[in-house]
Amino acid sequence: MKFNDNNILLKEWLERYNNQNESIKKELDRLHGDLVQGRNNNFQLLKIKRSYKYPEKGDIFVFQPRKNIFFYGLVLNVHVNNLQGEDMYVVALFSIKSKSVDKFSFVLDYSKLLLAPLMVDRFYWTKGLFYNVSHTDNLGTPPSYGFF
Repeated sequence: MKFNDNNILLKEWLERYNNQNESIKKELDRLHGDLVQGRNNNFQLLKIKRSYKYPEKGDIFVFQPRKNIFFYGLVLNVHVNNLQGEDMYVVALFSIKSKSVDKFSFVLDYSKLLLAPLMVDRFYWTKGLFYNVSHTDNLGTPPSYGFF
């Protein structure tokens, strides 16, 4: 028996991969090849605009994985101190996207999360990778998250 035979995450990923159409499979294969070859420039967020203002709970921000494609994020918690560091931020990244920073089209829907909530530091704002576009006081019912 191989090590990967019991890997439930690998099985789940392969099932998702096999359900994609051929053009998406080719793009995933190309991206995987880039990672294996050490060409990871395709995986860097693009800069938008720097901000030295401290993010606050409820801030809505955008991030740009590719030119003129902006995804939305939401700050769920601020000033978290743990083993990863001090003064960290818990953010939710959504699959909701826009073609412009100026055209605000975000509607809070936790069923459209791109990833599980993440812990990040202020670096993302000071380097211009996250750019605040709005604020909401109503966070609804965020998904539960926990970090060691």
